[in-house]
Amino acid sequence: MALLIALAGPLGAQTLPLTPEEQRWLDSRPLVRLGPAPNFPPVEFFDAQGAYRGLTADVMRIVEQRTGLRFEVVRCESWQEVLDRTERLEIDAWAEAAVTPARAERMDFTRPYIELPTAILGRDDRVGGVSLASLREERVVVVRGYATHDYLQQELPGLQPILVPDLETGLRLLSFGGADSMVASLAPASYYIQRLGITNLRVIGEADFSWKLAFASRRGLPHLRGIVQKALDTIPPARMQELRQRWLTLEPQPWRPSPLQVLAALASLALLLASSALWINAQLRRRIEASTADLQRSQRALQTLLDAVPMALFAVDAEGRVVETNARSRQLFAPGEDPKDRLTSSSIHGRLLVELLFPGHPTALDGLLRDALAGTPQRCEREARLPDGSPLDLELSLEAVTLGEMPVVLVSARDLSDQRRLGRMQSEFLSTVTHELRTPLTSIYGSLRLLEALPLDAEESRDLVRVATRNGERLLQLVDDVIDVERLNRGQLPFELA
Repeated sequence: MALLIALAGPLGAQTLPLTPEEQRWLDSRPLVRLGPAPNFPPVEFFDAQGAYRGLTADVMRIVEQRTGLRFEVVRCESWQEVLDRTERLEIDAWAEAAVTPARAERMDFTRPYIELPTAILGRDDRVGGVSLASLREERVVVVRGYATHDYLQQELPGLQPILVPDLETGLRLLSFGGADSMVASLAPASYYIQRLGITNLRVIGEADFSWKLAFASRRGLPHLRGIVQKALDTIPPARMQELRQRWLTLEPQPWRPSPLQVLAALASLALLLASSALWINAQLRRRIEASTADLQRSQRALQTLLDAVPMALFAVDAEGRVVETNARSRQLFAPGEDPKDRLTSSSIHGRLLVELLFPGHPTALDGLLRDALAGTPQRCEREARLPDGSPLDLELSLEAVTLGEMPVVLVSARDLSDQRRLGRMQSEFLSTVTHELRTPLTSIYGSLRLLEALPLDAEESRDLVRVATRNGERLLQLVDDVIDVERLNRGQLPFELA
């Protein structure tokens, strides 16, 4: 077996995209002293026979096979001892560790390949919903040297936690009342609670952070991190998932007809279910909040777009009830300056559009809505009635659209009152112009006939010419007015109603 592994190592290493420097370093077949966390099951631990086991132990064996590296496992009694011996250059690398600012100063980390959620643990007589901020006045247990300790010191300045050498010691201390709470990674904590038969502990709150664990090497070994990273990259995701499922999912203990064993199993199951529910709950809440925020932004953008349209818009469902409006549609029912007089969205939504526009005529829109929903756009002019009873000439356009997943009819209503008032004014103007043109023309015509028919002296002729000139100037002014009307019709002259 050793021969097969030795042969597999160089073969696997040749398939890695190593740089020339990495290859030269690897060809020296260096021995790397690996310092595992001794009491961190099921991630990594030493079994009863002293063998290095766990998720990261399996991953490191794969790295050995694919690179040709040889890891010499250095067993320590606590994680703090691992840190101290690394500081003394007696350990070269860690199989798994969370990145902290202090560690990043002396260690090089690969990308994380394990993520462990963290929770707040307490005895089962406590009420849930505990947050990190509420731990300031409590006796909090933390494993010495763990990244959780650094995190709490940063987030809760002034907190004086109870430091223990390992998780097992901390869980026992918490169970026996020596502390109020403990902040720990869920997988190792659940493992110990089940194995030790601790029945009075449960998750009492979310820690709102999780640890992403990566391989780490001393700064004095610059090529080791890159070689291990490339080996990790060759492990198929399915294989990594298989390893995570094997180690991070607790296997049921063999049945023993003992009440204590039954209680321990139930407590562990409850803790796992509660912690999983909390974690899933947090993920769902974040997704729901993100989706809600996106939906609200989309709704605001849509409403802004609708409000920018200068004509009234109504979206109505198959029954003719209003489901969406814009600002102009609300102003339509209260065209005054005071916004308090205008209808609100809530007072319009859900009402029948025909009741709003044509009170007393419940079938006024039936055929139009039916044909529009069938796919035939509709257009017509109708006289609507405002809430005060005054008439309003509208041009209605109806077309079927989809709002979200709901088919609706988009009804645009254009106010024709100003247009028709302008038409009446134009008709009156043309009638007046016709009359005004006839009078000066008659005067000019009469003056010219007199000049032609009668023998007049010079003074009389000049009088008739002056009359014709005045009326000609009047005709020119009338012609200018007619030209202004034509420019108004072409939109070349601004027009304001008094």
